[in-house]
Amino acid sequence: MRTKLWCGIGLLVSIVLGGGSAVAADLAVKAGPAAAPAVCPSDWAGFYLGIHGGYGRGNTSFDTPFGALNGTLTGGVFGGQAGYNWQYCNFVAGLEIDFSGADITQTVLGVGEKTNALASSRGRVGYLLFSPNILLYGTAGIALGHSRLTAGDLSANATQLGWVAGAGLEYMIPIERTCCSTRAWILRAEYLHYDFFDTAFGFPVAVSPNFSEKVDVFRGAVSFKF
Repeated sequence: MRTKLWCGIGLLVSIVLGGGSAVAADLAVKAGPAAAPAVCPSDWAGFYLGIHGGYGRGNTSFDTPFGALNGTLTGGVFGGQAGYNWQYCNFVAGLEIDFSGADITQTVLGVGEKTNALASSRGRVGYLLFSPNILLYGTAGIALGHSRLTAGDLSANATQLGWVAGAGLEYMIPIERTCCSTRAWILRAEYLHYDFFDTAFGFPVAVSPNFSEKVDVFRGAVSFKF
């Protein structure tokens, strides 16, 4: 009788211990390693250099010895840009400088005006839209311009200071990725509005310093990111 009792107790202990081992093994299988924290991409971070071209339309208001003159200038722009981006997940911020040679002109009542240069130093803030390769951004900063005025045998130049703001869309085409950076081509479509403060032309005759100009530029660009 005692032998049967001890055999029964032994069988019960074996079942309990076997079940516990199975449960522990099952838990060990189900409990996977802790997920690694998400790593944000940094494809946009780094230095870039490129060229641009497009179309400009300006509106001017200034006084001449012949009376007040207002007009609309139109023409092309072509130049280059350089900048640096920082990236945090989907947000991209950067600094950019650019210079454009311009042929934005008008002739009114025998007076010719030409905006022949535009330049700026701007900050940029953007967000990766729909895809890690598409960046929508806004930009603003300090602007410089240079214009030339001719009337008969007289001519004069003016250097203009003002502000610039705009927005754009960029598309990145990666060509090489490393652990630290991405080399890529970047295509861009951009709009910029330049607003220059009142200034004066240096004619050899008296001219009121009430020359002001606003220019809207639409341009495309291609840059190489190092």
